[in-house]
Amino acid sequence: MASRGTDWPEIAGDFPPTLVTNQSDTGLKKDQTPVATGLDVTAEGFLKSGTIPTGTTRVSKTYTISAVVYKLYYERLWRASGSGLLYYAPHYTTVALAQDQGEIEFSDDAEGIVTFLPIGEQGLVLFKPTGAYIISNANSMGGNFQRSDFIQEAKLATETHAVELDGTVYFCSGTNVYSLKSNGNMEEISFPVRGGVTAAAIKADYQNKYLIIGATHAYDVNTKRWFNYSGSTFTYTTPALRQKDYAPFAVDRIGLVFDSTATGLAEIKFQTKEEERDWSEVYTISIESGERGQDEWVQHDVTPGNARDFQVRITALNANIKIKSIMAHSANFSVDNWGE
Repeated sequence: MASRGTDWPEIAGDFPPTLVTNQSDTGLKKDQTPVATGLDVTAEGFLKSGTIPTGTTRVSKTYTISAVVYKLYYERLWRASGSGLLYYAPHYTTVALAQDQGEIEFSDDAEGIVTFLPIGEQGLVLFKPTGAYIISNANSMGGNFQRSDFIQEAKLATETHAVELDGTVYFCSGTNVYSLKSNGNMEEISFPVRGGVTAAAIKADYQNKYLIIGATHAYDVNTKRWFNYSGSTFTYTTPALRQKDYAPFAVDRIGLVFDSTATGLAEIKFQTKEEERDWSEVYTISIESGERGQDEWVQHDVTPGNARDFQVRITALNANIKIKSIMAHSANFSVDNWGE
């Protein structure tokens, strides 16, 4: 655990922080945050203001034959019709030529197919409002497909609320986001922010492996971090600092390790909070121009208040400043009495 001496416990670091709303503030790790909006997901190792990543709608080749739209997957045309999936002879794209019986029926219930898209290396997943099915061996030119049983937990209401990335399908259902693999294994990836993601169209940054859910949330697939953009401005709140034995302590200074590329004067505004008391007055740290890539240190006095919990909330962060670590000075806080 990094610290600037025994009196300077690190309250937050290992940025950018991931949003976690299903735990108490005192139970969070230093790379987690209970509240944050407007973070730069690309500033690895830093807390920096930014905007939501840009997503791309997945390319899906379609053909229109006699005013009917077909999707092309695995060198053949496919089309959903009610609760059935119609498939056609491989390599034909100017005419819909049926192959064998030409239809796979999914009639465990009367609901129609909402959408279907690739999964894994050779499969298709079909979503209904009540559940899903996976077709394995969908690339078989001879039509030797295999259909899974009904996956009732994987339900989808709107076609645009699902996307495929690296063979895994991600989808929104209700207020949560899930991942589904070709073997049928499903995971609630939004568990850290459970109930906080409103179902919306999902796009992906395919190179950087980000999922973008509507205009409010982004998910880093590589690091499993959540980010919120529902607010109009930047804000970030640290985990709550607390000693193992719940002994009270008083913080009188805040310290920041940062990197600045500002050419003039820049500012950081923050507040502090003890336990369930109100947030403090807004403190302002003025930063002179710095040298890019060089860690700098700044500290600012705060009004001390004896308490068992302590937090910092940054309310304004200049776009040219990246924070690497946030520390809190306390003469009666023991680093050895903090954490697990």
